[in-house]
Order: sequence, then C-alpha cells, then structure tokens
Amino acid sequence: MSFLIDSSITITSQILFFGFGWLFFMRQLFKDYEIRQYVVQVIFSVTFAFSCTMFELIIFEILGVLNSSATLLCKVGPGQSEIAEELCQHLQ
Repeated sequence: MSFLIDSSITITSQILFFGFGWLFFMRQLFKDYEIRQYVVQVIFSVTFAFSCTMFELIIFEILGVLNSSATLLCKVGPGQSEIAEELCQHLQ
C-alpha cells in the first residue's frame, strides 16, 4: 500500500510541475512572443517537470518521507524496472 501511495504522490507532483512549467513558459518567458511551435512548449514543460521531480525526490529521501524502493523506481525510469526491483531486493 505504501508503494501505491508513494507512486501516486510522485505522479501527481509530476503532473502539477508540468502544468506550472507550461504556465511559466507561456506567461513569463514568452509572453510578448507568439510561439506557435507546440513541441518547444512541451519539451520545456517536460524538462521542468523532471527537474522539479528529481529535486523533490532528493528532498523526500533526505526527510525520509517516501519509501526507498519507490524513489529508486522513479529515479531509474521506465523500461528498467527489473533492474530497480533487483536493487531494491538487495538493499532490503
């Protein structure tokens, strides 16, 4: 149950960070310019969201808020969950 809660916290924060990145890009960085390239906006927002999420995971790990296996899975990324699960088993 703890893993499910930790994952939902991380996914929710990534969605919020993406929204904040989008708003920051549109309202502060390029408020006087008409950027019509949707890809540029998405790339900036995704990069902003991942950067904020990594900072959040570091803070949560220092404070001991999240489960260590959940933070490890978030840091490793998709497609490498087998490696992360094996590392989590060795850590326990």
